Amino acid sequence: MAEGPMPTTLHTAVVTGAASVLGLACAEYLASQGYDLILIDADRRRLNGLADALTTRNRKSIEVVQADTRCPIAQAAIVRKIQEDESVSLLVSLFATDGEELHDTSLASMAAGVVRHRGRGSRLIRASIVLF
Repeated sequence: MAEGPMPTTLHTAVVTGAASVLGLACAEYLASQGYDLILIDADRRRLNGLADALTTRNRKSIEVVQADTRCPIAQAAIVRKIQEDESVSLLVSLFATDGEELHDTSLASMAAGVVRHRGRGSRLIRASIVLF
């Protein structure tokens, strides 16, 4: 009995803070595990370079979104994008703290609600980078 081709994409993962060292490591790992990616960061040049490298190595669909995740308007647009893309099943929300103020926590909270309600093993990973 012949089997059909195996699916090459598990789902789509969204990585905020993708241009950071931690974001790069997460994106690399997720692409190698079969995820398509939506990479979000304020640094468009680094995002494009990352997307080019990952696409070449992993042959995955990679979309870049330039956005400052601290901005409420950008946060709403990102959440809307996640709501509209049914393939998103994983959100990696990286945020920075200067020891006093946390950034990107409201985006993670809003987007996590969308991803969590999808079921299908959807997950949220939150990490922080402490800056001194």
